[in-house]
Amino acid sequence: MSALSLSARCAKRSPSCWISDAARSTQPRCQSPLVGSAALGRPAGTSLDAGVLAETLAAEADALNLARASSGRTGADRLGCELLLLAGRLDDAIAALTDASPLGWHQAVHPGPVVLPYLWAAATSAAPLAGDGHLGQLYADIDLDPAALPRPEDWSGWDGPPSRPPDHARRPELPAEPTLTGLLADAIGRLPDDAGAREEWLVIAGEVSDARIAAIVTGKHRGAYARAASLAYAHAEALAKMGRQRQAHDHLAAVRARYPRHSAFRGEFDAAAKSSTLRARGG
Repeated sequence: MSALSLSARCAKRSPSCWISDAARSTQPRCQSPLVGSAALGRPAGTSLDAGVLAETLAAEADALNLARASSGRTGADRLGCELLLLAGRLDDAIAALTDASPLGWHQAVHPGPVVLPYLWAAATSAAPLAGDGHLGQLYADIDLDPAALPRPEDWSGWDGPPSRPPDHARRPELPAEPTLTGLLADAIGRLPDDAGAREEWLVIAGEVSDARIAAIVTGKHRGAYARAASLAYAHAEALAKMGRQRQAHDHLAAVRARYPRHSAFRGEFDAAAKSSTLRARGG
């Protein structure tokens, strides 16, 4: 690989840039231990297809953690968490997520817009499709670089004042594969088949989403009410994917009941049902 390591680039370049570098950082003589994704029935654009060696990712994750410890920082930023997730260091990424503020997700350094959707996908054992309700949309938004979006209100984590609805048509075109979501989907496939771990990830995801919803609604960040509602529905959809339909509906009812005096939020919450994969209770 080049003299400048991926961990050094994390502080300087956008996700699409360093992922492309990672895809080119392998050497042919090191590829023999890996089996191509096509042979495993995986979709194109995964980390194995891109030639990203597990050893390379592990070394870069170690270097990132060492650099963070040396600087006294307590958690990795968004770009660092992307590297940690690709390297299978989910515990480190979770630590960064739970240490981060429940607000400010529009900032390019915040790990929330990447780690939280990844947690839901990991809990359900598969990356959702882009059209798969709120869960699928939040996962698809991982590929969007906030620094490249034309207006703050288009950012998936925007907590600002009321504004126009996001104009998705103005978002920049995504880069060609491999996309970050594709690479992360492959990383999810390599996670251990551990029901206890999946349950833990789901619980953490629920706690993080609840904390963010509370911060948005009680802080009256009206411009983010729709996004807060989307988090509640995404968690419910993850529950439903795990066969917990009753618990999914109970979760939604509990979130709505938690804010009886916030009619604007409840309006956005009710509107979010139209975009959900969940059927009405009893439907």
